[in-house]
Amino acid sequence: MRPFIKTYLWEIAVILFFLGFYLFYSPFFRPKPPDERLIRTISTGSQVNSIALSPDDQLIASVSKRSEAITLWRTSDGQVVSTIPLPKSKVGDDVRSIAFSPDGAMLAVPEIEGMVGLWRVVDGQLAQTFQIATPHDRDSSAQNNDPRINKASIVSVAFSPDGSLLAAADDFEKIWVWTMADGAVLALFDKQDRCPDPFHLAFSADNQLLAVGCDAGSAYIWEISTGTVRHHLSDMFAGHRNNVAFQPDSSLIATGGDAVEVKLWSVATGDVVATFVEEDAGGMSLGFNPDGTLLAAGGRTDVHRLGGVSHVGDYSIRVWDVVNQRLFTTLPGHTNHLTGVIFSHDGQFIVSSSKDETIRIWRLE
Repeated sequence: MRPFIKTYLWEIAVILFFLGFYLFYSPFFRPKPPDERLIRTISTGSQVNSIALSPDDQLIASVSKRSEAITLWRTSDGQVVSTIPLPKSKVGDDVRSIAFSPDGAMLAVPEIEGMVGLWRVVDGQLAQTFQIATPHDRDSSAQNNDPRINKASIVSVAFSPDGSLLAAADDFEKIWVWTMADGAVLALFDKQDRCPDPFHLAFSADNQLLAVGCDAGSAYIWEISTGTVRHHLSDMFAGHRNNVAFQPDSSLIATGGDAVEVKLWSVATGDVVATFVEEDAGGMSLGFNPDGTLLAAGGRTDVHRLGGVSHVGDYSIRVWDVVNQRLFTTLPGHTNHLTGVIFSHDGQFIVSSSKDETIRIWRLE
């Protein structure tokens, strides 16, 4: 053996021992134990844009980036049940919102040229379409005489809790509400108060109010019957898309977006009643549990701190205790922007989706 190696053999052995000890026990290198709250991970093969959960909690509908179809997954085992093909002209375009009807029989899906299609879940067939303007309206109506309307895209859809109304927001700042019984336009909110790039829609429990989160760091609550604005929720960060979610009894409404803050507002007064703040958190996706005591909020990467300074978030889901106004738990695991977070209707689990090409199902207990 060479003299150099003989001389330093003991020192080399000691160094290798401590290096191995560090690598094995270091939290950075040590494999993380699986989160027992994670029931199932569904690999979708593409970035998930939107999810919806059926009223009986048996099916998850998802649409992915550049997808050719809506996929229906079984929650019990994560297997594909069926697919609903998108129109050929819609393939390659990103569908950003889908919604189950309250009876679970239909899926509302944005279609081409400013239409919303209702697809039967049982056989995947198109049952009905709702159009943001008729051809006559496009050509001659003074109210809708805007050549851009031919190219308008639907960015968000929502059913009222009783299933009697369907709402859709287009990317030219118009919010449409139809009656399901006859397909007639019940209300049209057309730039009464500027809402650039409406991002998310939500109905109140009594079907009387419609909330919309806007890209300007604000949200509006409209009275559907009168078409007037009840509240402009403006104490938010400008320049970021915002989500909205009514508490099940509609006494409170939650708003969130790129910022680290998630806020609760009184629907009666329009005042902020609680603010949830945690480093690296966000509220691009929001969902209450059935009794309204918990609020799940999912963030995104470019979280904007107080003062406008941005940094990278951690993709975790925060579950907030609404009653005690504190953090209830954190669900880590996603590795990219969250695009959806939904409590099951029985309150037993949470479904989340992400641009990391997964859908995850979590238990809270």
